Amino acid sequence: ITSVMNDIRTSMGLDADETAFDGELQTFVLGAINSLTDQCSLVILALGVTLTDITWTGLISEPKYQGNGLEGLIKEYVTLHTRILFDPPPPRTQGYMESRLKELEWRIQGRVEDVDRPVPDNSTTPESS
Repeated sequence: ITSVMNDIRTSMGLDADETAFDGELQTFVLGAINSLTDQCSLVILALGVTLTDITWTGLISEPKYQGNGLEGLIKEYVTLHTRILFDPPPPRTQGYMESRLKELEWRIQGRVEDVDRPVPDNSTTPESS
């Protein structure tokens, strides 16, 4: 398991231990995380946690959201968001990437809502007449 920053570095075509661009990358990663927090009502990053020490699973601060596939969706969202800002693609490709970000936001929101949806109480049965 690697840290968020190591994965982001390698996704951007850098060596995992190359820290020259960390300031810029962290700004973009935190922007993506804040965007998800705003869009999906999902508290992702606990205060005081650094991106070099945390894994993708560790980004999700509430245990109830862990283990339902959110980690992969969040990783893709943050990586794609960072890629667009750090190394902008050609306009046509950027349009596709932005559409994918919107889809990921929708899917993440759906997963969050599924977890937060109350489970109906089926323990009572209708009375027979």
